[in-house]
Formats: sequence, C-alpha cells, structure tokens
Amino acid sequence: CDKANNPCFNNGTCLPNDKNKICNCLKDFEGTRCQFVSCAKENPCANNGTCVIKDDKKECVCKANFVGKYCNITSCASANPCRNNGTCNTNDFNKYCTCQPGFTGQFCENDIRNPCTKQPCKNDAICIPAPPINNTFTGVYKCKCQFGYTGKHCETYNVCKNKPCRNGGVCNMNQPNICTCLPGYSGMFCTSCRAVICQNGGKCNDNKQNICDCLPGYTGTYCELSKFCLGVLKFNFNPYLIHVHSSINNNNNNR
Repeated sequence: CDKANNPCFNNGTCLPNDKNKICNCLKDFEGTRCQFVSCAKENPCANNGTCVIKDDKKECVCKANFVGKYCNITSCASANPCRNNGTCNTNDFNKYCTCQPGFTGQFCENDIRNPCTKQPCKNDAICIPAPPINNTFTGVYKCKCQFGYTGKHCETYNVCKNKPCRNGGVCNMNQPNICTCLPGYSGMFCTSCRAVICQNGGKCNDNKQNICDCLPGYTGTYCELSKFCLGVLKFNFNPYLIHVHSSINNNNNNR
C-alpha cells in the first residue's frame, strides 16, 4: 500500500493487513475503495427511496408505487398509460408500452386499422371512419370537406359543387363574385336584396323568402300589388274593367 499504488479513492487509507477491508474511508465516503459519496451525504433516490451500498454499488430501495434505478418512475400498477390493451413495462430509466397488433404510438393510442390514422383527407377536411364491427375498423371512411372542396379526399376545389348561390343565383367559380344574382339580389351568395326595388313604401328584408316587407294594403314580392285591386278582381272577375270602380261604388250605395 505505498502511496504510488494506493487503491483507495478520495484520500482513503489502505489497510494491507486487513483481509476483510481494503480501505479505511474518510467521512462522507463509502465503498470498498471509498469510491462513493456516502448515502447520508448524497442520496440520489427520489420519492423517499432509501439509499444503500450493495455489492459495492450504490442502489435505491423504492417505496411502493415507484420503480427505476432512482425510484423516479411511477409503477405500471399505480399508473398505466398504455391504451388499447397495451402492456406497460419499466426499466431503470423509463416506462414504455408494448402494443397489441394493429396499434402504434408511445401509448398505443393509434389504431393503424383505423383508416383515418393515415389522414387521407386533404385541405383540412375531417375524416370520419365507418363504425367498427366487433371492435374492428372496416377500412371505410368518408371526408367531410371544407367549403368549396370536393372529391373523395376533398382534393378538388370547386365552390359550385356545394350550390352556394341563393335566391336563384347562378354559380360561376371563374368569376370574382362566384354568384351571378337575379335582379333584386346582391352579395357574394345573392343573400342580400336591394331596397330600391321595393315599391309602395315596402322595405327590403334579407332574412325572409319574400324580398320586401310591404305596408298595409300592398302585397307581392316587390309590394307591387294593391290588395284593394285584388279584392275587386276577386269579387267581380270581368275582363272589361273600364267601369269596375264606378260599378262597385254604385252597388255599395244601393245596399
């Protein structure tokens, strides 16, 4: 045990005549050759694990529900993150899942039998798989396209496919305004009417099927019809209407 061949670390003292112990360690060091900082001085064990020196190695004895070299991993029994019947495993440093056939992902969360897993739908479309049969996907799916897109995978832009034009407007995807509106309507999708077309004091209303809200006594899409005239025609349907007002007035006076 000369100084040049001293096997002890951290200033430990060699004991050449002691058969059971090679080194006498200073305070705060342990191990056959004083190679470890003592557990009392430096405890690497997490979650209240107990530090011990075993087989000339520093180890941790973990509390219930904790595993790993340093007791820093929750046990599979207490917290199993694996889905779809995946098997939870641990090693000294990690917790991981072994997946059943047909499943992948860190937690076996991806069903590779689900056709939507591969994201077949384009342009932000929503993939909707057919309902599974006996917990097994059939491989059938459909894509719910965003406005203006068509095709099995919503790969084609065709705004006219969804018939966006209202009130008889004609769709033309090559035009800036998309819809060519009938007289009386305007806006990108022909949903707005123009107040100037309403007659006899009627007011335009975008939210009703009839374009105009008519004043009392008037009717028709544009308030162009007088209810009084309609009543006269209904009362006395006569193709000769030159004297209809005077005839009605005379009749009323005679009653």
